[in-house]
Amino acid sequence: MFFDSEVYVAFVEACHAAGIHVPIIPGIMCVNTVGGFRRMVSFCHTRVPDQLWKEMMSLPKDDEEAVRKYGTAFGVRLSQELLLAGASGLHYYCLNLSRVALGIVTGLGLGPQSVNTPPHRVEKVDEKPIKTLVNGADKEEKEKDLDGELVGAVASS
Repeated sequence: MFFDSEVYVAFVEACHAAGIHVPIIPGIMCVNTVGGFRRMVSFCHTRVPDQLWKEMMSLPKDDEEAVRKYGTAFGVRLSQELLLAGASGLHYYCLNLSRVALGIVTGLGLGPQSVNTPPHRVEKVDEKPIKTLVNGADKEEKEKDLDGELVGAVASS
């Protein structure tokens, strides 16, 4: 679990340098509340970028909707960075609070239906028709394709 894509990239590079060449799926903690964020960071001894810490501590602790909106926007940015860095999938820790995880997946253009379906192709630049597997059936649609790599998203509680 981390809040900085550079941590993931450095870890993957270290694994590759050590001869480890298996898919490494990043785990992303969904930010739902300020209190929960503080507890998980303390519990897991997770490094938090200064900017994220300042922004989290400036959010109104009693405005849960504002915190969830921030957590969703942050999660979308982090997920995009990870996918662009080559992550073959994403794992969201939502701790039985799925709203932010679903918001992130939707913000990535995958929609909440993709949480329990096979991986989709996502694209970083131009939209183009591609074949994708949805609920066991081929379907041609405009999806986003990240250099042709298959990516998926998983949420866990």
